[in-house]
Amino acid sequence: MGESISQATNRRKVDKDERWLIIKLQTIRQLVLSRATLIPAISSLAATLLVVATFNEELIPITVPLKIGLSVLILFIPTGLIFGLMELDMAIQKQVASIEKDPQQL
Repeated sequence: MGESISQATNRRKVDKDERWLIIKLQTIRQLVLSRATLIPAISSLAATLLVVATFNEELIPITVPLKIGLSVLILFIPTGLIFGLMELDMAIQKQVASIEKDPQQL
């Protein structure tokens, strides 16, 4: 036979809670990815500043910690670019899915 009214109500509540959770998780994911794309810009500026400052030995002496810090900043640049590409790929997939779902949108 069919399900009872309380079971149907509970099922709708669970579906609503699942949709809410999915929306919140997608929002958090997009926020993290958008913030991660700032990493290459900040790293590039900091690395540039350090490189320019090391041209004059009196400003900043070139030491091992400075070389390590500069290397880390330069390594952050591709990381941010990868996050940017991931965000772009997700946007493309969402658009393709929405077009496949409703081709009349075109």
